[in-house]
Amino acid sequence: MLGMTRRGARGLATGILLGAVGLCVGCAPAFGRAGVDLSEAQWRRALADRGVDPGLVSDPLASTPEMQDEAERLARGGTASQQLYALQSSLFDTDLFPFDYASRVTLTAREAFEQRRGNCVSFTNLFIALARSLGIAVRAAIVPEVQTSIREDELVVVNNHVVAVFPYGSGVLVFDFDRSRAELPRRFVMVDDLRVTAMYANNLGVEELRAGRPGRAVPLLEAAVRLAPDDVDALSNLGVALRHAGDVDGALDAYRRGLDISPGNPRILKNLSRLYRGLGRDDDAVRALEAAKLRAASPFTLLVQGDLERTRGNYRRAIELYRLAHRRGPALSEPYVAEARVHLLQRREAAAVRALRKALIRNPENTEALTLLRELTAPEAGS
Repeated sequence: MLGMTRRGARGLATGILLGAVGLCVGCAPAFGRAGVDLSEAQWRRALADRGVDPGLVSDPLASTPEMQDEAERLARGGTASQQLYALQSSLFDTDLFPFDYASRVTLTAREAFEQRRGNCVSFTNLFIALARSLGIAVRAAIVPEVQTSIREDELVVVNNHVVAVFPYGSGVLVFDFDRSRAELPRRFVMVDDLRVTAMYANNLGVEELRAGRPGRAVPLLEAAVRLAPDDVDALSNLGVALRHAGDVDGALDAYRRGLDISPGNPRILKNLSRLYRGLGRDDDAVRALEAAKLRAASPFTLLVQGDLERTRGNYRRAIELYRLAHRRGPALSEPYVAEARVHLLQRREAAAVRALRKALIRNPENTEALTLLRELTAPEAGS
């Protein structure tokens, strides 16, 4: 799309914008000013309030006086919508604004402007920053249906499809910079500037992990999670970084938090299984993989969550999760074996025996239950 001729680029841009007028089906939330179009001081204060060092990452939507001058040249005056039309059309025109597409390059709007390269997210950030430098309150939105992810060994590289959105009459204008999309998104979710910063920090963290620098990845991914606590993929990547940095407890906690938000998330469960394998906890590793295959909040997912609580020493919560797994899968023996292990950690042998016998009623060939029960009842048999 960025390499189109002048006529082709402008034709596509005009078609996109005209089609966007009044588009608000399924969009959420409504336009609000909280956390949007932040000044540098506001942005730095918002990061500090969330425990993130403002010096760790740059504001991906910040502009410069040079960017404002360029925006004024490309927008050519008129109403806000006319300026946005002209701005997008000019950005698509490589004669007016040369720009090289680089799918794996994560850049701020300022960096994209200065280097004239970046991916679709960088290009969208650039458009938003240029529009805001003109005093036009454009904001970012994510299109959930178009999100893709690439698994690179343990890493989850999430490609969020980001668009720029501007209120127009009773609807909105949507500016889509995807190189391949032939139609506008029908649903999108508004995000504030801190969420955009979180996505940027996550991508930088992934780049550090790719380069084999987990120690530098951890603070970036921690920043992403602090700015967007519900970002499951950032939590998964944080767990990977912490494990490679040698912080096993921290990795387990990141995975636990991710599963609390998204039970059955296969990416987290597979990474958790790999961590368990490294610790020699093969049974827990297998269980995590089974949960990943079944997805959803299956009994196996609840077992994995219970195992994480058991690892943290939260025995009461672990048993609650195992008993919920009983109810979700009444024919399964595994929840009872897991419960028995917690009882043994609490030195409650009688309760462990009862749980193991319930497990064997459901599966008389469960070797783990047979072995544990034999160990627990052998002294009684010999007396």
